[in-house]
Amino acid sequence: MLLWLLACTPEAGLGKLEEQAMPAPYESPDREPLPDPLTIQEIEDAIPMAMETIFAAKPHMLFYAQADMQSEEDEACPIYDDYYQEYYGRYFWEGDCTSTTGSRINGWSDYLRLIDTVYNGVQLDDYGIFTGDATYQRPDGQSYYMAGGALLNDLDYGSYHYWRAYLTGSYIWDGADWGDTWLSQGLDYYVNIDAYYYDYGARRLWMDGGVGGLPGLINTIDMVDVLWYDEFYGATCWQEPGGKIALRDDAGRWYEVVFHGHTEDGAGVFPPLCDGCGDVYIDGNPYGTVCPDFTALFSWGAEGPWTE
Repeated sequence: MLLWLLACTPEAGLGKLEEQAMPAPYESPDREPLPDPLTIQEIEDAIPMAMETIFAAKPHMLFYAQADMQSEEDEACPIYDDYYQEYYGRYFWEGDCTSTTGSRINGWSDYLRLIDTVYNGVQLDDYGIFTGDATYQRPDGQSYYMAGGALLNDLDYGSYHYWRAYLTGSYIWDGADWGDTWLSQGLDYYVNIDAYYYDYGARRLWMDGGVGGLPGLINTIDMVDVLWYDEFYGATCWQEPGGKIALRDDAGRWYEVVFHGHTEDGAGVFPPLCDGCGDVYIDGNPYGTVCPDFTALFSWGAEGPWTE
């Protein structure tokens, strides 16, 4: 029995145990401290500038610029799918080619544009739809890159007008022809807008989504169910919208601004809160109050939220 016990001791079975070094305590890498949060004034100033950027993204221009580049096509470049056009009613092409004009055309595009057309008894002043990922490069060095999806509705119902725009992705014109428009900025859009104008002057506008890649202190603006309508439409609070506007700075910090206007048609508003101001939150914590200039939201009329 004693021999068996000796054989089972650590010295007998494993030899001499080596002393192991303990790992050093974890030390996080040095990181630069986050910059101070934006001031209330900086947040207040950023909201109208960001909204003006969104309203400047006139969807008509997207289709005008596309038509400009389509003048560079020829019968063999690119090849359009006749079957797709016949059964889906839209134009579709894909490929990589150089036309007789010397333009390089690459990618794919699915689109349709109708102007001044009657459809199901409704006057379509303008209708456009696009999805794709395409690049046109002209011999003069100008290029147009389209990647995403877009929808434009400009409808005349007689007693009222309705506009609808959906814009997602990036549309970049590199060159002088459209260099002074939103197409030259290279921003990332994910915007959805509905607007109504009635012949007696009532207006209603709803926005959701936003835009990224902005220069300056704020790189992204995100609107969440932002609704505004005027007193002719029945508003008891037209001084400010309802909904939330969120702003993101370069440090990744989000500032959420909650406004107190109508959240839906006919919704009540607590009168003392109808002051044109919104409450600012950072990570859910109150940060202050801003009273931005809403001229871009209030100033449109019968011509719609975008002007040509």
